[in-house]
Amino acid sequence: MRKAVWCKLMKRSVLFFLESLGGGGAEKVLSDLVCNLDQAKYDVTVISVADGGVYEPIVKRQCHYRPVFANGDYKAGGWKKLWYILKYKLIYCLPATIAYRWMIHEEYDVEVAFVEGFATRLI
Repeated sequence: MRKAVWCKLMKRSVLFFLESLGGGGAEKVLSDLVCNLDQAKYDVTVISVADGGVYEPIVKRQCHYRPVFANGDYKAGGWKKLWYILKYKLIYCLPATIAYRWMIHEEYDVEVAFVEGFATRLI
C-alpha cells in the first residue's frame, strides 16, 4: 500500500532525444507535446545533438534542455569549428552504446527517440 502511494507522488522523468530543434514538423510536434505535458507529474528533458533551431526558445521555457554540441564552437571558426565538426561526425560512427553513454548521463523512466535515424538507433 505504501509503495503505491509513493509512486503516485513521484514525478516521472521523461527524455526526448532528437538531432536538432530546426524548423520541421516533428520538431513542432515535440514543442507542442512538451508545452502540454503536466509539469507537476513529469520531469521532462529534451536532448538534441545540435544546438539552436526555431523551437529551442519554446522548449527551453517548458523543460530541461541540453544540447550535446553548442553552436558557439561552430560559429567561432578556426580550430574550434574543426573540432566541432570532427566530434559531430564521430558520434555517428561510434557504436550506439558508447554514444549513448557519452550523450545521456542520467537515467530516465521513459526515453523517446523523436524523428527516425540516429535518435532511434541511439535510444
